[in-house]
Amino acid sequence: MTPIQKFLARHAPILEPATLYCPEHGEYSGQYEQIHPNSERRPSPCPGCQARRAAELAEDRQRQAESAAARAWEQRLAAAGIPRRFWSLDFEDYRADLPEQRHALTTTQRYAEKFAAILERGTCLVFCGAPGTGKTHLACALLKHLLWFEDRPVAFTSTYHLLRRIKDTWRSGSEEREQAVIDRFVALDLLVLDEVGIQFGSETEKLLLFEVLNGRYEAVRPSLLISNLAAPELQHYLGARLLDRLRENDGVLVPFTWASARGDTGKTP
Repeated sequence: MTPIQKFLARHAPILEPATLYCPEHGEYSGQYEQIHPNSERRPSPCPGCQARRAAELAEDRQRQAESAAARAWEQRLAAAGIPRRFWSLDFEDYRADLPEQRHALTTTQRYAEKFAAILERGTCLVFCGAPGTGKTHLACALLKHLLWFEDRPVAFTSTYHLLRRIKDTWRSGSEEREQAVIDRFVALDLLVLDEVGIQFGSETEKLLLFEVLNGRYEAVRPSLLISNLAAPELQHYLGARLLDRLRENDGVLVPFTWASARGDTGKTP
């Protein structure tokens, strides 16, 4: 026996088999352990208690993992600009009682499911109709589908914020260049542009909007425009040339012609 083995043998704990008792799980086979003859005898832990603590630890780790995943998902939704009001709403939450509502829902769902082909063609969508008819709900459900199932670079923004982001680069000391901001919007797989037509529509604003949407058109990147204007008014705002480009490659204009459902107690429209 080596010196180390002799040392370990002299200092090995004293183990005494015993039938032990746990107030929660009753009797169990275990042992008492003593570090040396004059030390306190300590009973081995209850297997039932050990299993419970292990299960609790596993559940706690699972909760932490789920909480971290939920936070990461919310960060992705926020980074994509999706309004918080629509974070918990999906296609299943969209109320489609009328034939026109079912058409809007199925059109958007097909667009989501076949997005790889949509991206190849650059097919655009245009939602037109009064406020409260569910345009933003469907658009956000589409973006969430693309984020969750395909991890696509997508974004939701209003025309006002798009133009503000670009015009902010004109300020003295701005760290961003106008073209860099435009290029980021152009590079997205899908850009959802809300509140089209609310602005006064100055020639400068129209030119900037045209530069973004035309840049996406030339890059074969699909866009989804949301407007409270009727189709003829939207064409007047955008101009026939830009609207024609949005309609190329089977681009779809979806009219939301029903009354607003805001304040209704049913599912979110």
